Amino acid sequence: MSDLPASYDLEGFNMRVLMRENNGTGTSMFVIAPEETDGEILNDTIFNRNLALYERYNFGIENVYTGEKVLEVAERSILARDDEFEVVFPYFDNAAMKVNTGIFLDMNTVENLNLKKNYWDQNFNSAVSLGGKLYCGVGDIMVSEDDVMMMVLYNSDLANDLGIENLYTAVDERRWTYELMRGYVKQVATDLDGDGKMGRDDMVGFLWASNNCLAPHLAAANTLLFTKDDSDTPVMTKNLDKAYRIFDYLGELLDQKRYSLDWLNFGDAVTVITNLVSTKHVLFQNMVLSQLRRLYRDVTANFGMLPMPKLEENQSDYHTTIWKSFEAIMLPATNTRLSETGFALEALAAASDNIGETYYNICLESKYTRDAESIRMIELARKNMLYDIGFIYDWGGLYSSLNSAMATGKSANAASIIASTSEKAELESKEFLSELK
Repeated sequence: MSDLPASYDLEGFNMRVLMRENNGTGTSMFVIAPEETDGEILNDTIFNRNLALYERYNFGIENVYTGEKVLEVAERSILARDDEFEVVFPYFDNAAMKVNTGIFLDMNTVENLNLKKNYWDQNFNSAVSLGGKLYCGVGDIMVSEDDVMMMVLYNSDLANDLGIENLYTAVDERRWTYELMRGYVKQVATDLDGDGKMGRDDMVGFLWASNNCLAPHLAAANTLLFTKDDSDTPVMTKNLDKAYRIFDYLGELLDQKRYSLDWLNFGDAVTVITNLVSTKHVLFQNMVLSQLRRLYRDVTANFGMLPMPKLEENQSDYHTTIWKSFEAIMLPATNTRLSETGFALEALAAASDNIGETYYNICLESKYTRDAESIRMIELARKNMLYDIGFIYDWGGLYSSLNSAMATGKSANAASIIASTSEKAELESKEFLSELK
C-alpha cells in the first residue's frame, strides 16, 4: 500500500516522458500513458488507471516520442542542460552503462518515491543496485520487463507425433531437466538434406539466439557469475561448478552441425521460425515471452510453454531471467520537478496491481498461448527470477566472451576465458562503482 495521501493537488503538473515511437508491433505495454482507448485491453487498462489518478491528484503525462534511440536523445539533451522531459524510457542494458556519467539520478534519493514498496520489483532492484544507489524503476507500473522473460517453447504437435511424454507432467514431477531436454533434442534432430549441418529444411532439436545463449541457462541452473557482498558491491562468484556443468550442456545443445539452429543467422528469421514450428520441424525454442505476440499468432501447429529446465532434479525450483534489453524508468539529471515526478510515478505504480494481471491472465491466456497449461508454466517460471549484474554490465568482457564461446561451439574454452578475464572484470566493476555520482 502506498504512503501517498488519498488526495492531493499537483496543480496540473505535466510529466513529460521520453520514449521510442510505437513501432506497430503491439507495444502498448511500453507506453505509460496511452492517448486514448482503442479496445485493446492492456492499452485500455493503463488508460483507465491514469485517468483515475489524473482526477485524484491533478497531474497529466505527455509522451515525448522520438524516432532516434532514446538513450542518445536523452544523453544529448541532458548534457546540454535542456529541460525537455522529466522521465526517460531507454533500453536498460545500454542506459545502465551510462549511470556512472551523472546523466541519470539515483532514484533512492527522490522525494515521494519509495522503491522499497512491493509494487516495485524488489528482486530486480536488489540485483542492479550499486553501492546502495538505484538508477532505474521496474515493477507493476508497466510490463516491459515481463515481456522479455525467458521461456522454452515446445512443439506439442511434434512431440505427440513422436510419442514424447507430456512435458507439463515432467515439469510438475520436477523431472524437467537439461538431461531430459538434451535427450529429446538428440532424438528429434535430423539432417534431412544431408549437408552436414542444421538448416531451415532439417528437423531441428533446439532453436536459440546467439546474442543471448548463456544468461538464461546460467539463471536456470540457479547460478550467477556476479553476486553482491554486504556493502552492495558486485563480486565474482567463487564457486562456478554449476556454471561449468551448464557450459558442458550448451556444448551439445548449441551444436549447429548436429542438433540446433541459431535463428539470428537468417535475415528472414521470423519466417524461418514460424515455418519450422508450423511444419513441425523444430521441437524446442529458447525465447522471450514477447515472441508469442510477435511471431506465433499465425503458427498453425499447437505449441506449449515450459519454464527453463533445472540443472538436476534435486534443484529446489525452476528459475529464469530476462533479456537485458527492455524499457526501464530512469530520471534525467536535468529534472527540475523531482518531488512531483516522484509523486506521480509512485501513484502510478501503487495503482498498477491489475496491469500485470491483465498482461498475464488476459492477453497471454486469451490471445497468445494455445492452452491453459502454458499460462501455469509461465506463472511457475516468474516466481523465481534471477538477474546477473555481470550480464548487464559485462565488466571485463567476461559475459560477452563466454556467450561468444557458447555460440561458436567453443564451450571448452570457458575455463581459460574465466581465468584470463576474472581479474579484469572485478577491477572494472570496482572502478565503475567508484565513478557513480
